[in-house]
Amino acid sequence: MKKKIPIVISMLCLLTVWAGCKKTDFQAQQREGSQLLNTGEYIRNNFSFSIFSAALQKTGWVDSLNNPNVQYTVFIPDDDAFHKDSVLSAADLDKWSVDSLRRMVKNHIIRNKLFYSEIPVSLDNLYPNLNGVDLYVSGGLVNGQRSLAVNGITVQQIQSAVTTGAVYDIPLANGVLHVLSRVLKYFPGTVQGFLAARADCADFAAGLKKFGLWDSLGKKGPFTVLAPVNAAFDKNKISMDSIGRMDTAKLQSVVFGGYIAYPHHIFITDIGMVYASALTVSGSYAMTLNNLGMVLQTAQGGRLGPLAKKMAYLDRISRWVNTYSTDYLCTNGVVHLLQQLVVLPSDVPKQ
Repeated sequence: MKKKIPIVISMLCLLTVWAGCKKTDFQAQQREGSQLLNTGEYIRNNFSFSIFSAALQKTGWVDSLNNPNVQYTVFIPDDDAFHKDSVLSAADLDKWSVDSLRRMVKNHIIRNKLFYSEIPVSLDNLYPNLNGVDLYVSGGLVNGQRSLAVNGITVQQIQSAVTTGAVYDIPLANGVLHVLSRVLKYFPGTVQGFLAARADCADFAAGLKKFGLWDSLGKKGPFTVLAPVNAAFDKNKISMDSIGRMDTAKLQSVVFGGYIAYPHHIFITDIGMVYASALTVSGSYAMTLNNLGMVLQTAQGGRLGPLAKKMAYLDRISRWVNTYSTDYLCTNGVVHLLQQLVVLPSDVPKQ
């Protein structure tokens, strides 16, 4: 018997530690009739939000989110969302300055409670965050399914503890949470500034300048720009030099302007809502989008693309570089990168 005593004691110690670390059953707390926690307390006690919780503590925002007299909506990235950006634990936040952390935290918070049912079924629903920057919230139905996205980032559905089925809202005493699948990011400049800063968009920028489209991208917008990277021009033997020699008096500006749609911010998650819609681009053409990329159409409904002699639908579509290189949000629009050209100069009718 004596040999078994240490084992029993060890097991009791482990059970004691486990009981001390065990978190509250939050779903049980949210059942009808239970008292809801304040926002800061809920986040602090939820294992799924440990990294965002650490950011709140480092910036002193826990107490603010616990204020019972102020209501907040937090679009909160869970730990998996941070992992996608190589932030693997709360310790990784030590590399950030307090100002950077505070800016990141406030990017994800708006004042007052905003429930899914209150969000209009449309694009560009604007809600300013605590940094004074607008969040673009899209709510509605995509392929018959409820959807919600913020700046193109998908809001995750959770199983409700109160009602049957999945919901987008986590109601709290002084707020509501929506769980994001990625961390919100901003490019602190215009679409023009974004393209100018990327060496892999130099050919596209040169074409925009050649056809007099460059300056407009530094103005108010909003614009959605689908920017072919340099490799897309290389594949079609179009160089910076050949772009400089293009005759703008004879060649329609759609050869470059066809990649700029307005006046909306179109994120990848919005495509289901604009799938059959024609977006205005340069000249008498329109852009349509789907999950594979974009296609240009003439006013008569014909398709304009790099393989004009073939009728296959996919020949007219240019694909995204990859899913994670889309939705670059700028101050006056959003940029997506394309891996191939939608239209070649030889496809465009001469003026």
